[in-house]
Amino acid sequence: AVTQLHSTTGAYLVLSSGALPVLLNAMESHHAGVVEAAARSMKVIFMGASDEARAEVLTAGETGLNTRRLGFLVGLLRSPQPEVVESAAAVLAGCCADPAHQEALHHQGLTRVVVQVLFETNHP
Repeated sequence: AVTQLHSTTGAYLVLSSGALPVLLNAMESHHAGVVEAAARSMKVIFMGASDEARAEVLTAGETGLNTRRLGFLVGLLRSPQPEVVESAAAVLAGCCADPAHQEALHHQGLTRVVVQVLFETNHP
């Protein structure tokens, strides 16, 4: 069970209902609108969660933000849709509170992708 969430944000209700895997799967859709909506939803839910709940989501194995899904989120930083990039960046930033998660994100290529995205933004 997901613990220590801010119930006023609705994050507790969404995460405790088991909706996280559905949203994560939706982010891998081939339909751009579905990806955008799922990414925005993840941003709102993830940013409303406490540090403890984010840590639990990151360690939930196949139902959470596992290595494959973190890699997918890193890939969304290259999306042509600014809203998707912003949402993915916000979720990934929320994942960086713990040194172990920072290392996992680094191994997924987050550092390299962020530098490339920043360079491409400043040098179109």
